[in-house]
Amino acid sequence: MINLFTGAERGFLGSNIKKNINGITLDYGNILDKKIINCDRLFHFASPSDDFDFSNNKNTINTIVNGTLNMVDIINENKGKIIFASSIGVEKPDNLYRQCKLLMEKYIQDNCNNWIILRIPRIYDKSRKKGLMKKLRLNLVPEKDMNNQIEFLTLNDFIKQTLEVVNERNIIYNYRNLKCNTIANIKKLYT
Repeated sequence: MINLFTGAERGFLGSNIKKNINGITLDYGNILDKKIINCDRLFHFASPSDDFDFSNNKNTINTIVNGTLNMVDIINENKGKIIFASSIGVEKPDNLYRQCKLLMEKYIQDNCNNWIILRIPRIYDKSRKKGLMKKLRLNLVPEKDMNNQIEFLTLNDFIKQTLEVVNERNIIYNYRNLKCNTIANIKKLYT
């Protein structure tokens, strides 16, 4: 089986899933450069992933929408399966990132024969460099917010659940058994 990955060269989630996939694994590179590569499964994890990335609306739209359109063309050419890293945030699409992810979910469902959509929650681990972990390391989280509760998965739980569903077909997967903790406790545990 040939597995093609986007977002695994520098991405936290894609790189960790790639380490745990059997078969040949290849990295696509820049998803905005359209090229046909033979593959059976395409793990599409390339995307902006935190508030620092989301500040550039044009880049967010271009990467999520145009990059995903390219990946759909590739997997359809190969008659394979696309595994799309979406976000649990599409359930409340109140920002551009979430709206783009929801749009691409619908596009994949309408244009691919074999797909899995992963509605990924927050994932925390000591090796995480972006998002809340970055804000905590830079002391950018206001003290008044440190007791706020956040739902999340550990990296190991994320990998385990993802591997359990990669052989399914045409499902939207919502991760289960989320943990809940305060930002202060998350800082103690994962930074």
